[in-house]
Amino acid sequence: MLITVGLKMKAKMKLTVLKRSECFFHDELVELLEPLLEKGRTLWMDNFYNSPALAQRLKSLKTDCVGTLHLSRKDVPQTVKDKKLKKGELVAQHSGLVSVLKWKDKK
Repeated sequence: MLITVGLKMKAKMKLTVLKRSECFFHDELVELLEPLLEKGRTLWMDNFYNSPALAQRLKSLKTDCVGTLHLSRKDVPQTVKDKKLKKGELVAQHSGLVSVLKWKDKK
């Protein structure tokens, strides 16, 4: 747990100097996570950080990731973006080795 908190704080400090370039950000994030990579861990992310490209890169480094995702991100499958869902429905599709899932709550 302490590792996660430390990385979160370090990542936030780095974000203040980062540009919004997705590729550049991925390099910085992978550098921050280097001690934790290739150990079969799972990284939980919110939609600010997450993208299919980053998930694929982490997967290639034997690290899974789970989290929310903006549908406007690059490499999100078009069928997932376009599908209109009713309450309780879901749609899923692969983007490379990564599964992208969209659902609508029953509430």
